Amino acid sequence: MIIAEYIMEGRGWSGQDPTGWLMSEKLRGCRAEWSGSALFSKSGNRIATPAWFTRGWPSGYRLSGEIYAGRCEVESASRLAVQYGEFVRGVHTFRIFDMPHAPGNVCERVELATSLIAGASYALPVTFTICEGLDHLIDALRDIQDGGGEGLMLHHPTAPWTAGRTNNLLKVKSLSFALCQAAIQ
Repeated sequence: MIIAEYIMEGRGWSGQDPTGWLMSEKLRGCRAEWSGSALFSKSGNRIATPAWFTRGWPSGYRLSGEIYAGRCEVESASRLAVQYGEFVRGVHTFRIFDMPHAPGNVCERVELATSLIAGASYALPVTFTICEGLDHLIDALRDIQDGGGEGLMLHHPTAPWTAGRTNNLLKVKSLSFALCQAAIQ
């Protein structure tokens, strides 16, 4: 089973006004999908997860997220977990940024996911901030990148969940940063 065709994926930000969009950190880890009973990589491979890692995750509900090991761990620690099942307590988490097929906008979907993972130690929702404009976006991007992070994701505040690449989810990374600076000048 190829998961990629069933997930929502962002496009690159091309300078459109970010005011009112929801910002979250673009995590540098490994994309994963909780099927409601097992964790799968983007390419559809079942990820061998220890019971302690998925304890408290909701049965029968899909969650979309990232296996994450921190900003400075780059992707290596996350890749070890995905490819070899080498999860480390206190290092790896599953950061949830959406709940496919759930009704409502992204905040409502993540709020529902958050309620379903309330008892889970290693599943956490991403944090959203409402973007106040281009200067706010630049400051947030600079803070994340200065701290070793990769970039930002912009989520359209009222968009429903949609499979495939969408303009309702935008990636803002270093190359986008140059666009931001050019737009201000």
